[in-house]
Amino acid sequence: MAQTQLRGLIDSTIARYHYYSGNVSMRETLVQVFGDRNALPSIAVPCRLKYFAGQLENEIYTPEFWIRRHTILPYYLPFMDKRRKEQVVDAVNNNGGKRLFALIGMAAGGICRKSELYYCPQCAVEDMSWYGEAYFHRVHQLEGVFVCDKHGCSLKEYPVAKEHVSRIQFVRFDFKNIDLEELGNPENQHENEDEKHITLKLNDVAKAARYIINRDFTEFDNVKVHENITSWMSSKGYLTRKGHVRQRDFCHDLQNFYGLRLLELLECNIDTNKDYEWPSEAVRFPGKAIHPLRYILISLFLCGNAEGLFCSPNRQMTKSWNTTNSRGANTKGKYNLYDKEWEQRLVEAIKSVGSLRGIAREMSCDPKTVVKYADKLGIAHLLNSSMKIYVPKGKQGEADYSADADEIRQYVKENPGCTRNEVRKQLYLQYMRLYKHQRDLLYTILPEKVKQLPGGTQIVDWSVRDIETLEKAKTAYSRLLLMPEPVRISSSRLMKEMGYSSLRFYMDKLPLTKQYIENIAESVEEFQLRRVDFVCRKLYEEKGIFEKWEVMRVAGLRKTVSRRVIARIEENIEKGLAGKLNI
Repeated sequence: MAQTQLRGLIDSTIARYHYYSGNVSMRETLVQVFGDRNALPSIAVPCRLKYFAGQLENEIYTPEFWIRRHTILPYYLPFMDKRRKEQVVDAVNNNGGKRLFALIGMAAGGICRKSELYYCPQCAVEDMSWYGEAYFHRVHQLEGVFVCDKHGCSLKEYPVAKEHVSRIQFVRFDFKNIDLEELGNPENQHENEDEKHITLKLNDVAKAARYIINRDFTEFDNVKVHENITSWMSSKGYLTRKGHVRQRDFCHDLQNFYGLRLLELLECNIDTNKDYEWPSEAVRFPGKAIHPLRYILISLFLCGNAEGLFCSPNRQMTKSWNTTNSRGANTKGKYNLYDKEWEQRLVEAIKSVGSLRGIAREMSCDPKTVVKYADKLGIAHLLNSSMKIYVPKGKQGEADYSADADEIRQYVKENPGCTRNEVRKQLYLQYMRLYKHQRDLLYTILPEKVKQLPGGTQIVDWSVRDIETLEKAKTAYSRLLLMPEPVRISSSRLMKEMGYSSLRFYMDKLPLTKQYIENIAESVEEFQLRRVDFVCRKLYEEKGIFEKWEVMRVAGLRKTVSRRVIARIEENIEKGLAGKLNI
């Protein structure tokens, strides 16, 4: 058997075994490792592991060993109920087939899906120096992992896509195919502050994913994880005395912690105006199926790492801050003296946490203290609060909101075409302060209102949208025709190429696009004719003379194919014999 790398995918191991075994056909390898020549590989989630482990004749390589160390299942198992975990393990050990993805939740509830293989260029170089060959790391294939937590660089899509190889083929990592151009040029050297924030958070997510997948959490299920999250929520003040979730505060603070751009990238957007969003479902309903990535985001927000998912606040080592009390005694815990260090932390908390109550919890003090010191430091305008503080006579002054107005003006200038709702979401604190105290000024600097229907729905100019979509359809059609191997141009494939999978729901409003797609969409027979022409030209170029059975085999045609297709094959054979087949 090929050498098993430390944390590589089992697919990578089998691909290397096929390469070094000298097997001509992949089906030979499938029979040897899985006992079934029709077994189909899937990225990182294999089946028939019981048979596979039995072939190795080594008590170390049990099915549990392969599941824990060489599949992505440990990323999902801790967040399932016990019954479903047993079903998933049974499906992996035996012939689970298509139901395995449904059991895991990748079929219906997947986010940040990865249909191809990904790698880190720097990891590949290190693998070559350590092992003499590179392999696919399983942590790089996890949904939600966009960067390498070890090197901090973005993951690259391996150029050999699964859809371009045989469906029974395992992809072997060939070092010649990787992109090494950016190794000497760090990606983050020209990043602005917003991009650095996103990169750091993505790195935290990748580290948390590695923490989960590399440890044994078999005794955990979704109920235990929910209990730990609830404990953390309570310790941070997001639960009432009766155990109810302070939903709006929690969702608002979570959104401010990550930012809109990052949440959109991770497909974890939060609408703070809705009553039920994914953060609320994750903390309110223990039986609700939630994606591991979203559990990670909650844990990073509440306790700074993924450890909080598997232990309560009382069991985790927390930071203690050394302070000096009024008598000069050194104490640990809450601050008894609000010194310069505390004030600096207050400034950071006000900029990152968001709500007044959340800042008070973070600083272990009363909300009034936060307002008082924010006013002292000249940053009271950053607080989203109407709380009044006592100001001695002679020191009262009218608050200046010009800085907020300038920020909104700058955003509107840099984002032409933005709506008022977008401004409110991006600059929520500035918007709300002006709305409360200088509403007339706010309305003069905001973009013009977008015309809406009586029900509040924004009007869409479907005639313009139709023309834009038609151009994209033509571009997508051209790309499909230029592909190295012919693919059937169906309406769904064309929409997928355009990036508009839901376009079919709006076709009645896009008459030009609808007519164009109906005209170019191929039936199965039309695609077979085009594929036959392609195969005939290819065989003619390679051999000069070809036969009917060769065309049918290469084109993947059955004997039940239509007479029209058979006639096209015979016609091309005659043209080839006469030297009239155009290449």
